[in-house]
Amino acid sequence: MSFLVLLATVLANLFPLYGALYLGWNAFSLLTLFWLEDGAILLFHLPRLLLTASVTPEERLYRRRLIYLSMMGLACLTAVHGFALFYLFAIDRVAGAPTLELPPRQDLLWFLLLLVVSHAVAFVLDFLGEREYRQTSLTFQALLPLPRVLVLATALVLGGLVARADGGLRSLVVLVFGKTLLDLVLRALEQARRPRGAALTRAGYTRPS
Repeated sequence: MSFLVLLATVLANLFPLYGALYLGWNAFSLLTLFWLEDGAILLFHLPRLLLTASVTPEERLYRRRLIYLSMMGLACLTAVHGFALFYLFAIDRVAGAPTLELPPRQDLLWFLLLLVVSHAVAFVLDFLGEREYRQTSLTFQALLPLPRVLVLATALVLGGLVARADGGLRSLVVLVFGKTLLDLVLRALEQARRPRGAALTRAGYTRPS
């Protein structure tokens, strides 16, 4: 992971911290912004799949099906994450607490822009610049983001429940920094797990000529 990718990731994750410190955002507002990152991951997952070569006969035969299943699986995780988020915080809404307040539209657009730029930088510098699409298999690429999204979603929902129960600014700051650190660790693990060169050969993958 290059320095620019690291910087873009940190900046995108710290924007919600500004909202919590200076704009009065609550836990639901922060978690809604973080949930939007699932959509950014989904958006850039498709071109990664389309550019990654099918390196086994099975992958070439079932390429379209594999891409479809990977996108559907990631979309389902995103939907479940969103449903869990809104359902858990809707409990307080029934009781009359204003926990479902979203950030202003302008702030949402700025955060979406930061998210897209952050993931675009990673896509251009790492995936295209380092030619990761030539160093991995389609099967591995199809499964790569699923554990990250699942772990992030679980951690954010649990952290959000703690922040909601505490209700203090300190818990929101801890939530933002915890999510940022977890995001960086999961990105680094993705890079470490990616099979390259000889590892593909040992696994039985052969590049088409």
